[in-house]
Amino acid sequence: MGLLDILSAGLAKGQGLLGKVETRLGKEGNRGDVETLVKKIFPKNAWVPILANIEQESSFNWEAGKGSRAEGLFQFRHNKAFKEPYAEYLEYNKLEDSAKSQLTFVRDMLYGNKATGFPNKTLWKGDNDTERPTIGSGHGDNIRKAFETGWEEGTDVFMREFERPVSDWIYIEGEEPKRKEQEQINREWEAEYNKRIGHAQGWVDRFAAMPVPQTKGLLSEPMAMP
Repeated sequence: MGLLDILSAGLAKGQGLLGKVETRLGKEGNRGDVETLVKKIFPKNAWVPILANIEQESSFNWEAGKGSRAEGLFQFRHNKAFKEPYAEYLEYNKLEDSAKSQLTFVRDMLYGNKATGFPNKTLWKGDNDTERPTIGSGHGDNIRKAFETGWEEGTDVFMREFERPVSDWIYIEGEEPKRKEQEQINREWEAEYNKRIGHAQGWVDRFAAMPVPQTKGLLSEPMAMP
């Protein structure tokens, strides 16, 4: 059954588009379906940075790495204090793990949402008395401001302050951690940046190529870039 068939069947039963996309995702992520969810959940200026980082982290598979050290679309990690708060988020809001749940968790960390807040110390007070778990006010503010600046800045800052894909240390089981040479650390950051900016450029090109919708035979306003 194709996505169109699934959506048609869902709409006939009175189910919304977002719910049917969740069903379509199944165990293997799908680029187009994750794109639909991101557009529903995040503000427009976050679309490209979020999608570019997901593409690099998990190739749009929300079950990537399940049961391992890093899991999901964003590769939540124990040492970055995301996995445990995410489990609490699911329990508190009576949600199942899914692409949608992972995306709303990240949105609520960045923007705050009292309706899905935590009843414990993973909460912190942000702007306008909103509540956001885990990430810290400085990082959240930096990421939101970067989204507003533009897609390249947003992609870079989200990578550096949320994903943090590069470690300064080498971990070998049974041995003491060893710090990498600064030159190696710099090379790894540069490589991650180039990969994600490449993905981001692809999304920018995709959105720019989308046809402008028409209303009553007249062209609407040109579609603004994320």
